[in-house]
Amino acid sequence: MRNAITQDNTLKVTLNFLRTLDIEDLDDMVVDMAYRKAMPLLNATEDLDEQERVISNIEYDASEINNSGKTAQVDYLVSNGFRAKCYAS
Repeated sequence: MRNAITQDNTLKVTLNFLRTLDIEDLDDMVVDMAYRKAMPLLNATEDLDEQERVISNIEYDASEINNSGKTAQVDYLVSNGFRAKCYAS
């Protein structure tokens, strides 16, 4: 039960953090996450044309998400594993 509570609190902190960011910051984070997700595909081929195709898809997908607004950006980041780290002082 404690683990579920910790995960729930982490998600709340993450959502609150992401909602405070400017749209430009979220744009960058979405692009970074899209590249991070596609890195195995990029590393799986040495074919430059295939790499260009993967990169084009990454940029298109990230652009679609970013153009869909802040809610879509936050949803994308959270659904792909982004979590804010909490530190007590």
